[in-house]
Amino acid sequence: MKPGDLWLHLEAYLALKKALGFPLGAHERLLRDFVAFAEINGIRGTINAQVAFDWACSVSDRCGISGRAARLSVARQFLFHLSAVLPGIEVPSATLLARPRRRKPFLFSTEEISRLLKAALSLRPQASLRPHTLSTLLGLLASLTFADFGGLEIFWRPLPRRTSQKWGALACVTT
Repeated sequence: MKPGDLWLHLEAYLALKKALGFPLGAHERLLRDFVAFAEINGIRGTINAQVAFDWACSVSDRCGISGRAARLSVARQFLFHLSAVLPGIEVPSATLLARPRRRKPFLFSTEEISRLLKAALSLRPQASLRPHTLSTLLGLLASLTFADFGGLEIFWRPLPRRTSQKWGALACVTT
């Protein structure tokens, strides 16, 4: 592979992903950073798994384990694509970097839920719908089981600004 060929392969890969409708966003920036890392380190010809590992771990400690694993995942996808086109490309194992363990979820007791609902009803201004809306929403969420969340997507959608207040809507959509 000649100098600059990796950039051409990256542009072709990004064009393919865009044509297929994948949103690139941060992945594009990360891939450009990966190719620059490979070029700076004089990688020519074959790219081995160590290069991707070194790049993924080259970020600051603020990135954490999950950030490094995400970076390696982005590089793996690109290298998998390259391996179909170029001989000698190594795709690192998905288990090369350990995934962080998720924290055990905090489950509210019946008493805590009751106190939370009472606190929501005491919000100000009392004459508005705000306390009743929040209490109702929290009550609905408390009544759902983990299985119910499988087909429920909750998101915040900003609405147009009105006067000096910011308005928004919480939407619950079943999928």
